[in-house]
Amino acid sequence: MISNAKLFSVGDFDFRLQHLLIIGILVIAMTSSGLIRGQPAQYGFELMEFDPFFNYRATQYIVDNGYEEYLEWDDDMSWYPYGRDVSRTSQVVLHLTTANLYNIFGGNSSLYDFTVIFPLVLGSLTCVVVFALVRVIGGTTAGLIASLMFAVALPITFRTLIGWYKSEPLGLFLGLIGLYLFLSSIRTNKGAISITKTIFGGIFIALSLSAWGGNQFFLLPLAIFFLALPFFKKDNKFLLWIIPTFSISIILTTLSFERPGLGFLTGVGGIIILTPTIFMMAIIVIQHFSSATQKLRNSIFVLITFVGTGIGISVVPEILGIRLGLPSFRYMNAMNPFLSTNDPLVTSVSEHQMGTLESSFFTLSVFILFGIIGAWIIFTQKSKTKNISLPPDMKAFVLIFGLVGIYTASSFARLEIFASLALIFFGSIGLSILLKQISEKQSLPIKSIFCIVIIGLFITPLIYPENQNWISGGDVVPTIFSGASIYPHDDYDDWIDAMQWMKGNTPKDAVIFSWWDYGYWIETLGERKTIIDNATIDTSQIG
Repeated sequence: MISNAKLFSVGDFDFRLQHLLIIGILVIAMTSSGLIRGQPAQYGFELMEFDPFFNYRATQYIVDNGYEEYLEWDDDMSWYPYGRDVSRTSQVVLHLTTANLYNIFGGNSSLYDFTVIFPLVLGSLTCVVVFALVRVIGGTTAGLIASLMFAVALPITFRTLIGWYKSEPLGLFLGLIGLYLFLSSIRTNKGAISITKTIFGGIFIALSLSAWGGNQFFLLPLAIFFLALPFFKKDNKFLLWIIPTFSISIILTTLSFERPGLGFLTGVGGIIILTPTIFMMAIIVIQHFSSATQKLRNSIFVLITFVGTGIGISVVPEILGIRLGLPSFRYMNAMNPFLSTNDPLVTSVSEHQMGTLESSFFTLSVFILFGIIGAWIIFTQKSKTKNISLPPDMKAFVLIFGLVGIYTASSFARLEIFASLALIFFGSIGLSILLKQISEKQSLPIKSIFCIVIIGLFITPLIYPENQNWISGGDVVPTIFSGASIYPHDDYDDWIDAMQWMKGNTPKDAVIFSWWDYGYWIETLGERKTIIDNATIDTSQIG
C-alpha cells in the first residue's frame, strides 16, 4: 500500500504517507473553518452581539487586577443599585482562560482584539478535537470526515464566528476534549493511562460546565451511557473504578468554582451524574453474584426498581405538597420540548423559540441525510468491517449521544448545536463504514461515482442557493453596526458614536435605563451604570 510507505522515523515512531494525508485534511478543515468564521471581520474588527462585551470587560478586570480581586468583584456598573457578584453569576472559566492566554500569547495586541479573534481560533482548533474524538469511536476515516463536517456545520458556525466571545466556543472545545479523554480511557483500558485520562476527562467536562451552562447536555448521554455500559462492556472490574473516578473528578472540579459550584452537586447536574454511577455499580455487583443465566434478568429487575424509585422520589413530594427545586425553564424545556411558558421575558428571547422544519432543513441540510444513513448503518452493523473498529460500547455511546442530541435540539434554536454534533457523529461513522465496504467490494467506476456523489452532496449547501448558503450564513454584520435591528448595516457607526457621546457627555455617576440587551454596551463602551442588562439576574427588575 502506497499510503503505508514510510517517509522518516522519529524515535520509535514511523511517519508514513497516510499521516501526511491526515495532516493535510485537518489543515483543510481548520482553514475552511477559519475562512467561514472570519467573514464578519470584513465589516470591522468588533465583538458580536451583546454578551461578549461584558465578557470582555470581565476579562479586562482579571488582566488589570488579578484573579483574587475578580473573585471578590461586586460589579457596581450593572443592576443598579444592587450590583452583580460576577464570579457567582458568570462564565468564570471563559474569563480566566482568556486572561491567561492573553498574558501568554497576547503580545502587543489589545485585549479587545484578542477576544475578537479568540472564538475563531477555538472554532478551528475544535476541528482537531472532533477528529480525535470520532477517531476513538469509529476510526481515522470517520474522524477526518467528522472534522470536515464540523468545519462547515452552520448551527456551529453561527456560535463560533469571529467576535462571538460568548460561552459556546470554549464550552464546546473543553467539553469535546473531556468526552475524548473519557471515551479513550474506556476504549484503551490501560491501567494508569486510563485512570489519568479519566481524571482529566472529568476535569475538562467540569471546566466546560463553568464556561457554558448549556454543556449540561453532555451529562445526559453520559448518564444513559453509564446505565448501558454493564450490558455492553465485559470487563466489569474496570468499570467499577473507572466510572466512579470520572464522576468524582467532575464533581470535585465543579465544586472549586462558585458557578455551578455546590448547586451542581445538590441540583439536577449532580443527580444526573451520581445516580447512574450508583446504579451501574449496583448492576455490576448484582451480575457478579448472579449465575450466567440470571444476570440479565436480575439486571433488568434492578433497572425497573431504579426507575420506579426515581419516579417515586419525584412524585411523592408533589403529592405531599412539598415543592422540589427545579432548573430554569430553558433546561426543563430541553428535557421536554413540548413544554410551553407564558412568561413574556422567556418568549421575547429569539433563541428560546422552537426550531421549525424549514429552519432545521436550512441549517442542517444534507447532514440530515448523512445522519439517517449513518444511524441506520451503525444500528444494523453486526460485525466488524475491516479497518473499521466499532465495538458494542462505542456503538452504544454514539447512538445514545445522537438520539439525545436530536431530541434535545428540538426544544429551541440555540441547541441545534447538539443536533449538528449528533448528525456529524452519525454521518461520519456511517459514511466511513460505507466507504470501506464499497472500496473492498466494488469496481473502480462504482467507487468513483460514490465519492463524486458524496462530495457533491457535501459541497451543495456550501454554495447553493446563492447568498443563502452555508458559507454566506457566516457573512454576518457585527451587531454593533445594526443595533440588533433586522437591517444589517455595515457602515453605520451610530451606536459606537452614541456610546462615545454618552461616555463624554453624561455625568460619571449617571444611571442609564434601556432595554436589557443594550446594557452591556452601555456598561462597557459608554462606561455608565445600568439598571438591567443581558444577565437576566433579576427578572422582576427587567419587568
